[in-house]
Amino acid sequence: MTGRREHKKQLVRQRLFDTAIALFEAEGYDAVSVDRIVAEAGVAKGTFFNHFPSKADVLAAWYERLVSEALSGLPGAEAALFDRVFAPGIALVDLTRMYPEMFASKTREAARTPALQRVERDGDLRMRDYLRGVFEQAREAGEISAAHDPGALAALGLTLTTGAVREWMIHEAPAPDMGTHLSERIAQFVQAIEVGR
Repeated sequence: MTGRREHKKQLVRQRLFDTAIALFEAEGYDAVSVDRIVAEAGVAKGTFFNHFPSKADVLAAWYERLVSEALSGLPGAEAALFDRVFAPGIALVDLTRMYPEMFASKTREAARTPALQRVERDGDLRMRDYLRGVFEQAREAGEISAAHDPGALAALGLTLTTGAVREWMIHEAPAPDMGTHLSERIAQFVQAIEVGR
């Protein structure tokens, strides 16, 4: 009985999520109220809040799925060092290109939504861990000096990536393409640490 009840709860949560995201994408996050979501999903308002503490928590669940998908297909040791360092950043940049309005809403809501802050932190940690592995492999393969600390390089790579995105966001018009901007920053970083440069 408990298994069936839990399954039903998950179906309701999924219906609320799917309805909210479809409405956000069609009409814009700010234009959609919780009342509208529950009306479209055919559930009571209290049911919404049993699953999501706020409308922004739906956005957090959406962003968590996207980050997980974006960071799941990153290249391995066979790829060039630049490609491995650039991959997580461009994967996230691609999300902003695919969902610009949703990403802007996510950015606005993050300051006041603990769930979004958690997802951003978790995504950063996954990116840092991936980069640490990249730099460990690069050090073992002789692509970078054995004196370089992979953990420190991973932290720098993460800071460089997130900083380049923030730098791009405040750039005066016309802003360069975000992918190009990030690529230029990552290329300078990789050139600075590669052996033989």
